[in-house]
Amino acid sequence: MNGLENLVRLKRWKLDEQRRALADLEALEEKLRHDLERLEEEIAQEKSAANADEEGSRIFPFYAATALKRRDRLWESLNKVSAETLQARDFVADAFEELKRYEQTLENMAQRRRDSLRKREQKEMDEIGLRLHRQRSGPGK
Repeated sequence: MNGLENLVRLKRWKLDEQRRALADLEALEEKLRHDLERLEEEIAQEKSAANADEEGSRIFPFYAATALKRRDRLWESLNKVSAETLQARDFVADAFEELKRYEQTLENMAQRRRDSLRKREQKEMDEIGLRLHRQRSGPGK
């Protein structure tokens, strides 16, 4: 039994680790989305500023080229992290199911022990009752 309890503890620990890794990936994914939104806003602001100024109009294409490359890298990173997040979610779900199977097995074993103990106690009580009955009835009664 102790071995199974240790296994359940290990599975819980692994599940917690996988949940932490998933949370980190989700946070990174959110940060990349936020960075993309900020970059899009920045591009729009720079475009507006460039349209208002002749010198800005000449410089804007260089800025835009760099910003678009950065946007492409952010999208690439976001897609990669999103795929990793999906995979991590699957790992967490599998680990959770496995943990629940072990916990259920542990609970079933505990229930069988409790049932066995109740049966043993009931048998002892029945024997005590039978002895008391025999004593009261006695051979002469």
